[in-house]
Amino acid sequence: MRRARRVVGLGSLALVVGCTHALPDADSPGAQLYQARCGTCHAPYQPRTLTAAMWEVQVERMRETLRRGGVSPLTEQEQGLLLGYLRAHATDAGVQP
Repeated sequence: MRRARRVVGLGSLALVVGCTHALPDADSPGAQLYQARCGTCHAPYQPRTLTAAMWEVQVERMRETLRRGGVSPLTEQEQGLLLGYLRAHATDAGVQP
C-alpha cells in the first residue's frame, strides 16, 4: 500500500512537471497568447505533445468548449496566431511529408 501511494505520488509529480516546463519561444506573441487564453483554465501543454493536425482539432474543440461555457472564443486572428505557434513547435514540426 505504501509503495502504491509512492508510485501514484511520483506519477502525479511527473505529470505536473511535464505540464509546467517553460514553453518554447516563451516571449513570442503566440506563446504569450497561448499562456493567456489557454493557461487560465488549465496548464498549457507543451506544443511538442501533439502533431500540427492534432493541434488544429484541439484548438477548434476548445473554441467550441469556450463558446458553450460563455467565454468569448478566439478571434480568427488569435486562432491563426495560436495555431502558427503550436504548429511551429508541434511533434512533427519540420518533418517533410
